[in-house]
Amino acid sequence: MSLLNVQKSRVSSVLNKDTVSFGRHHLFDGKEETCWNSEEGKSQFVQIIFEDLVTIESIKCQFQGGFAAKKMEVLRKNTDSGSEKDSEWIPFNLFHPQDDNSIQINEAARTPVREIKVLFEEGTDFFGRITMYMLNFFGQKLEETKEKESTQKEEEDNVITIF
Repeated sequence: MSLLNVQKSRVSSVLNKDTVSFGRHHLFDGKEETCWNSEEGKSQFVQIIFEDLVTIESIKCQFQGGFAAKKMEVLRKNTDSGSEKDSEWIPFNLFHPQDDNSIQINEAARTPVREIKVLFEEGTDFFGRITMYMLNFFGQKLEETKEKESTQKEEEDNVITIF
């Protein structure tokens, strides 16, 4: 199941500050011809807050060849500390994407998350620019997972055994 119901997102930069043509919303619009372009720089990121607590099973992405990330690290926000304000970023997954236009699917650690940061520490472009056509997450809303387990338990409880 696609988890594209993103409540809030932000990016490190947008090429020439042209958010209409190259803004973060193009990552999630489902259109093949639109993209997010970053400014130049060594480290770029996309930060996402999901509407619900989710378990991510895979991440689907597509870069522009020549403007891909050499390393794509996914971090999750640790809210175990009690205070959302003082929480830290914890490594979640690490990928090494191909430097081409192909759609790439990467398996993810199945850890409950509400907020993640996708970090592009180095781009294949000499100036560090990232061009990304798609970023999508697949998995389950945590509430749906609990509902399925509850329904399955109820079905098991309703089974009558005849001897």
